Amino acid sequence: MESRVRGAAAETLFRPAFALIWLYSLVSTLAWAMLIPVLPLFMRGPLGAGDIAVGVLVSGAFLAAAAVQPLLGRLADRRGRRLLLLGGPVVFATFVALFSLVEAPGPLFALRAAAAIGDAAFVVGAITVVNDLAPEGRRGEAYSVYSISVWAGMGLGPVLGDLVLHTLSYDAVWLVCAGLALSAAVLALFLPETRRGPAARRPSGRLFTPSAVIPGLVVGLEMFGFAALLVFTPLYAQELGMRGAGLVLLANAAVLLAMRIFGRKLPDRLGARRSATAGVLFAVAGLTVPALVAHPGALYLGAALFGAGHALLYPAVFMLAVGLAAEDERSAALGSLKASEALGFAIGSATLGVIASLTSYSGVFAFAAVATLGGLLPLLVLRARQRAVVTPAAPAPPAGAP
Repeated sequence: MESRVRGAAAETLFRPAFALIWLYSLVSTLAWAMLIPVLPLFMRGPLGAGDIAVGVLVSGAFLAAAAVQPLLGRLADRRGRRLLLLGGPVVFATFVALFSLVEAPGPLFALRAAAAIGDAAFVVGAITVVNDLAPEGRRGEAYSVYSISVWAGMGLGPVLGDLVLHTLSYDAVWLVCAGLALSAAVLALFLPETRRGPAARRPSGRLFTPSAVIPGLVVGLEMFGFAALLVFTPLYAQELGMRGAGLVLLANAAVLLAMRIFGRKLPDRLGARRSATAGVLFAVAGLTVPALVAHPGALYLGAALFGAGHALLYPAVFMLAVGLAAEDERSAALGSLKASEALGFAIGSATLGVIASLTSYSGVFAFAAVATLGGLLPLLVLRARQRAVVTPAAPAPPAGAP
């Protein structure tokens, strides 16, 4: 009987719809990740902008995503997931294609922020479908398997972006990126609607779902480290005499993928809070190495350690956010979590741009390490709350007792 139950759970996790959302996420992430190493170089080169402008460009995009992701989550709870899965790639592709017309930083800021609404939509839609398909007790494993597609795209996208740029041009990067996004929209046509039951009718004036507050703080602080890795590694690599940062980011993604494949059950076995704590510590170690050693090897080692940390952390905060949310608010909880992530990345990118202009790129990684370490504080608060719930209250003394 137990083996039949386990077999049914595995079939639920790996059925065709899950494989299709996996492929959809791979293609859409590949399109988004192509921009990672190219946009900073485009800003510094043809547009003649500085480090602060690079940070503002990235932070503006993530602020736009943070503003709409909770709303997109509620929209998915009320109108279904396919609306986001179809519309997101189309919006993203449209505005990225317009990058070819840009001749100054200002228009690029506006277009990248508009495109961010599209990538916010397909990210919230995809992660909600994964939650819908995942069996109870295996959400950490389900997200780990799904995130292999995200990190395959994150690893290969920068390499593809570097390749297209050095082989062809910036305009070619924008067009290939838009074409990949439209391919994801075609895949979305074959995805089923996974929202269960009638549309959510619960009115709420809250922007953030309460169950996502603590995990949102943890992942938001870790995004300072992620901003250092994604935004400033290309510039740090250039300063160190490296041709590009694509292989550094590929090393980060390779370690993360290995963790997600061979350690996909760790978040469920360790528990969400312990897994998140271990993830924060690994991420801090990965940021500290390039902060202390200005060498290409330190960039590779730091990226690998950060990948291990993120592999443990992100399924854990996913589990924490969804675990306490009501059935008809789970997409809203995930939207709030993604908004916290985007907000942390936006603030981190802008702040680190200022740090880079005042100190150095090694100073950027040092500041990011301290900010990421701050993620342990909300986890300690959560631990105290869990202990308070588990510890029974002392029984009241009987009447008449001294």
